[in-house]
Amino acid sequence: MAWPLVIGAAASLAGGAIAGSANSKAAKAQERGQENLRRDNMDQWVMNNYQKFLELYGNEDDAIGAISNLLTDEQELRYLGRAPRNANFTEQEQRRIAELQQEESRLSQSTAFRGGAFATRNPRQTSNSNRLAEIRAEISAINARSGGDAGQIGMIRRTGYTAPGGGLLAEYSRLAGLSEQRTGQLIADYGRDTEQLQGGYNEMAGLASQYGRGREESIRRDAGDQERRLNQSSMASLAASGIAGSSQNFALANNSRRTQRDMQDRLNELGDSQIDRQLSIGGQRLASLNQRMAGLGAIRGTGEDRFFQLSRLPLDLRSSVTLNTGQSQTVPYAGTSGSAAFGSTIGNTIGGFGGLLAGYGMQQAFSGSGGAGGGQFGAGDQRPPYANRGG
Repeated sequence: MAWPLVIGAAASLAGGAIAGSANSKAAKAQERGQENLRRDNMDQWVMNNYQKFLELYGNEDDAIGAISNLLTDEQELRYLGRAPRNANFTEQEQRRIAELQQEESRLSQSTAFRGGAFATRNPRQTSNSNRLAEIRAEISAINARSGGDAGQIGMIRRTGYTAPGGGLLAEYSRLAGLSEQRTGQLIADYGRDTEQLQGGYNEMAGLASQYGRGREESIRRDAGDQERRLNQSSMASLAASGIAGSSQNFALANNSRRTQRDMQDRLNELGDSQIDRQLSIGGQRLASLNQRMAGLGAIRGTGEDRFFQLSRLPLDLRSSVTLNTGQSQTVPYAGTSGSAAFGSTIGNTIGGFGGLLAGYGMQQAFSGSGGAGGGQFGAGDQRPPYANRGG
């Protein structure tokens, strides 16, 4: 077999292997990029909803309780963390152990070496190993202070924040209370005005009841005077006609009946007038009371409607926030790897060069097999065409 064919085949295989490895790296980079994007979108979704709950409830305890209902156990650990076993273990110590664990993971990967346990380490690897031992010793010491479980710090940190006014729910509830209080004040003021109005009608009714008292005395006095005049006239007339005795008694009785009937008629008219005035005032009183009662009903109805609307606002708001938390959005992400792109280019280049070289070798092989001597490079000469023939 001609040497170009061997070398070309080997180059093609090497190029394919390099390109395959590069494609694998590119796929992993794509997967890592997609995972990072999903995590970032999830972080933003959780923090946005937590901020909504914080403004809604006005305190961190209720907001954390609400956001925890939306999270899986794994997500809850990432965002809300886990308390250490020792209650006196501080957040600074938690952060310190998290930093040390990250550094430990990074150094553990960098200190891994190839060639077995007896391979020679360079000074940098030795320094990393020493640092790794220090880190692990400090982690062990911190874990001991934590009671064996340092917990985990979540992305959502407690800062003692309290929303102004106690949060939106508290503010809406306070508005409902103010509305109810204001309605009660309006009703009380309205009642006092009604009482004053009733007092005025009572005075008018008292005056109406006094109407005609002087007129009644005048009617009775006029009736007495009229009866005396009639009696005098009757006696004079009977005396002039020479009639006396029973006729005089009859005339006097008749005069008395006439004056009493006239007096009673006038007194009845006076009484009717008094009743008319009292009925008029009573009618005005009833009309006013009816109007006041309608006004009071309107005040109560408006107050109740407003109180109901304001009272249900916290429920509507809580439902709106809780039921419209949205979803974390993830869009395709083209992850890139510099080494993967470089390796793919190199692999394709080597593979292409190997293919050309292999083709040239096969061409040489076939051309040699067709010569006069039937040998690989021609009859009587088994050396490569570029060999030094001059001795």
